Amino acid sequence: MVAARAAALGAEADAVAIKYTTIALLSALAGILAYFASSSYGDYNALPRVMLAVSFAIFFAIFLISILLGELSILLFIFALYHLFFFLLPGMIHMARNIFPFYEVSFEYSTTLPVSGLVLLYSVSTFLGICIGLSKRQAAAAPDQIPARKIRNKDLFLGAMLLLAISIPCIAVSGIHVSRLADSSYDDSPLGLILSSLPSSAMFLCAISTFYLMRRNSFPSIFLFAITATIALLVNFPLSLTRFVMFQRIIALTYMIVDLSRVRLKVCLAVVAVVSIFTVFPTIDYFARGDTSASLDINPLKYIAESGDLDGLQSTLNVYEMVQSKGLSWGWQFLGALLSYVPRDIWPQKAYPTGVSAAEFAGYSFTNLSAPLISEIYVDFGAVGLALIPVLVGWFIISLDRRAASMGREQGHILEKFFYGGLIGYETIILRGSLIAIISHIYLYGGLIGMLSFVCRPRRRRIEPLPQRSIKEHALT
Repeated sequence: MVAARAAALGAEADAVAIKYTTIALLSALAGILAYFASSSYGDYNALPRVMLAVSFAIFFAIFLISILLGELSILLFIFALYHLFFFLLPGMIHMARNIFPFYEVSFEYSTTLPVSGLVLLYSVSTFLGICIGLSKRQAAAAPDQIPARKIRNKDLFLGAMLLLAISIPCIAVSGIHVSRLADSSYDDSPLGLILSSLPSSAMFLCAISTFYLMRRNSFPSIFLFAITATIALLVNFPLSLTRFVMFQRIIALTYMIVDLSRVRLKVCLAVVAVVSIFTVFPTIDYFARGDTSASLDINPLKYIAESGDLDGLQSTLNVYEMVQSKGLSWGWQFLGALLSYVPRDIWPQKAYPTGVSAAEFAGYSFTNLSAPLISEIYVDFGAVGLALIPVLVGWFIISLDRRAASMGREQGHILEKFFYGGLIGYETIILRGSLIAIISHIYLYGGLIGMLSFVCRPRRRRIEPLPQRSIKEHALT
């Protein structure tokens, strides 16, 4: 018996070793292929591209781990996907050409080399944090072992009606648009952001709430879902939303309905996601911008080499040059994101989005640029921050992803599914930045879930006092 058990454990250890060896070999191959793919565009910045290729291999390993581990949902999956195909691969091609998408600018080797080193430091630190998170052998609690938070149908109905009630006045003020170009007077004040963003998020959550009520298969609940879903679709019309909001809705909805921890499903999702990045994204951008005068010509290679959508490394280079000139912000940018809803009239010194500040420093006339997480960390805390903070980020993602997988398999945790669905959906734009520019949307979504949580909170049962016993009865006991 002991020998058989030892043999079984040995076989299991061998299988694990083979799996991770295969991941390491495939990741190294992916890094090499990415380097030579970028070399076909030019021969600039060879050593910086080698560093980026190593980072690509690291994140490819993270990508494979996120797919193969059934204990994880797709938080880690999206984290790796963004860095591979939105940040590293386009950045390597831009470096090889030494032509970056916005204004076709070039950077000196004295900038590209240290920035590539910082990216590698960020990649290694993140991988270390992920390994620490995965090393905790205790598996996430099974869904049936997590105490379900029982929500009464009437409380969920009350919450849905409250979301509907606060949406209608905002819709009356801001109107319903079918294109991003329909409203040319964009108001980025806290009140303006609430009026423009609240109906979209509130009606999305309202429709999902009534969807759960509809499962009772009664005519009133089906009719209510049809009404709220129609309004939600109107205020979330795909061409009127920025892409990060639109895909947040799609990803969150998918998570709430489908168990995304299944390995086969994640493999299919990986194929669809990679293909969509270079086909669906540019197509949606073509129609959403409203400029249909030119013929629809989607060229994935041209898109990845020239599109401003993939400006992550260029923005990081801009931030690096700004920091070299002005110095670190020492947490000021993070504080601005944390207190994003404080009006600038009250706090005139409030920080501007990192991407905007870096673009203005670079002299660009168009300043609505991204600021990836690496640049947000660097602008505040420098290289030391990139060595330490990503470790915490990697560990935190693993912890949340395990919890999201458990909640995704459980049908009873409605509010928790709302929360993790929103977090997964907003992950890409958090990674892309700038945080100050987008964090208000996330605050608003989280606030609505908090309101639902308050309305649907468990009611305490009234404890009836026990009848008093006579002295004689006490004596008998």
